Amino acid sequence: MVGQDTRYWNRVGMYVTKEFAYEWMDKIKETGAALGKYYDDDIEDYVEGSSPTPRSLTREIEALFEGEYVEKEVQSDIQNIIKLTEMERNKVSRIKDLMAEYQEGGLSKEEARDKAKEDFDNEIQTAVAEALGIDPEKSMFELPDNWDEIQAQREAKRIAQSSVESKGYKDMTVKQLKAELNVRGLTASGNKATLLERLVGDEQLAAEAEADATSNMEEVANDHTEEE
Repeated sequence: MVGQDTRYWNRVGMYVTKEFAYEWMDKIKETGAALGKYYDDDIEDYVEGSSPTPRSLTREIEALFEGEYVEKEVQSDIQNIIKLTEMERNKVSRIKDLMAEYQEGGLSKEEARDKAKEDFDNEIQTAVAEALGIDPEKSMFELPDNWDEIQAQREAKRIAQSSVESKGYKDMTVKQLKAELNVRGLTASGNKATLLERLVGDEQLAAEAEADATSNMEEVANDHTEEE
């Protein structure tokens, strides 16, 4: 979905096509739902959303797409959501394309339809597996070969997020966060969400390094005990 025909819309926190933006507007109009909080790049902070009028949203969408395409850093989980959403939106056309391909290969319409549906479901399952970092060929109940590594990374990320919260980074201003990143020798550009994500990443690396060091010390201790 990310491309020159899309724009990053602060209201939804991701890249959208113009078609998607208007569909989103129609849903808001139908439900009358409030927007909750969204990230405003101009003030680099989260602000409370409101229930905009269709007219104001139309002006906002038109202005968004009249402007030039601007590259934004999107978190991996958001990218995965965008990819899966786009696949579901294109489900009918994708299945029809596959059906036409299989019918050209000699299958009947019914056979082509069943195979196309099955293949599309497999494509979705593969995309979900890739998003979760698991092998799509394995049973969902079978642990991946690198399960210990995955668990260690998750634990390191949990420790990193806990560290960031305990040190009060989320309450810091953008200027203070950039200063902290400069001290660590890390890139200090981007909005507040990007800066916080970078700090979490650095804390995670530190937690992983500490876990590796502990594991190595335990292995040495075990080897020494066995030798005795």
